[in-house]
Amino acid sequence: MRAYEYLARCPSFPLIAKKFPDFVEFSKSVDVVPWADEYAIADKNPEVIDHLEFLEKLLEMKAITQDEFERETAKLPAYASKTGGVAFIEEGVVSFRDDHPAEHIVVHEVGHVYFRENDMVWSSSYGGGEALFWLILRQDLPLNELAVFQYHSWLRRTLQGQVEEVAKEIVRKLSKLNLPVFPHIYTYQLYAGTMGIDAGKIPPHLLIDLENREWAKVEMSRAGLLSFFSNLLVGAGLGDSVYSAYLQAIFNYDENHNQTS
Repeated sequence: MRAYEYLARCPSFPLIAKKFPDFVEFSKSVDVVPWADEYAIADKNPEVIDHLEFLEKLLEMKAITQDEFERETAKLPAYASKTGGVAFIEEGVVSFRDDHPAEHIVVHEVGHVYFRENDMVWSSSYGGGEALFWLILRQDLPLNELAVFQYHSWLRRTLQGQVEEVAKEIVRKLSKLNLPVFPHIYTYQLYAGTMGIDAGKIPPHLLIDLENREWAKVEMSRAGLLSFFSNLLVGAGLGDSVYSAYLQAIFNYDENHNQTS
């Protein structure tokens, strides 16, 4: 069987086909292989994620170099799974534990193969592109697979250490909103009423003075930028007006769902 046959059974299939036609077409080429007991690994591959988090801590402590970090992360298994399914990215196949897997399991596993990303970039558990995929569907946003690919690019580059470069791209897009803040990811987060993991590292007086030029001296961390992306999708998903405006600015559409330049 092909993944398309599973996808076509999903309640949201008509909308998925409308919003993500390339994704649906691709699923016709994805084989579904029989489930095997060895696929029954725990959610989010904890042994892989634990090792990745360990490497990140070593990098942050400067115990290893960026090159060493990238060499070690490249050795991690190129597969990812959730309960009920598994995706083999390199082989381009998926497998499901049950004959009638839940909709989110089908989309999750096919998404791994289509976008060719592991859990850290794709999974909604980490604020990945899967969360944007469902947000596009649920809010009928004027976006498609290209938006998810772009979002993945920002996440991947952030994880690879290109924090300042990605932050500048996002801030440049948010600056179109002309908000009363100094252009910095953290000021935009604070303006939206949230703050990430680095709040304790910021001078207290800046937390209530978002236009202060001293923000230029505040270093952007990888964890802080990833926190922004996660808050962006959660906030927009909850209908928060500020984060919804951020999403519109970042992906170039307006409140009437018209594309903008």
